[in-house]
Amino acid sequence: MKLLAKFTLFGEVPSKKNQWHIGNGRMYMAKGVHDWNTSIGWQIRAQLRGLKVPSGPLRIEMDFFIKRDKDLDNLCATVLDGLQKMSVLQNDRIVFQVEASKTKVKKEPHVDIRLHLVV
Repeated sequence: MKLLAKFTLFGEVPSKKNQWHIGNGRMYMAKGVHDWNTSIGWQIRAQLRGLKVPSGPLRIEMDFFIKRDKDLDNLCATVLDGLQKMSVLQNDRIVFQVEASKTKVKKEPHVDIRLHLVV
């Protein structure tokens, strides 16, 4: 495996399960999810300048440091969707392996991410 990128996204990762709400006859993204997506966009641009978008297959490792206990599957889905939205991944279907862990912390929630090209 070849390490392509290693980076950290700061902030509490919202759960994908609560991403959309309905109100006034329309669907809208929850404010926390919208704010996190905006924040990771800036963080990704700052940390991954010059990264060529991989076409796969990829292995991704995610270590979550969270304040409140959340479902690990939902955390991973939120990050994968965010990486795809920010064009780090062409499509999350190119991810063939995922390794994830979560640790509760009192301060500075974040997720450490490592992308590997599977050769």
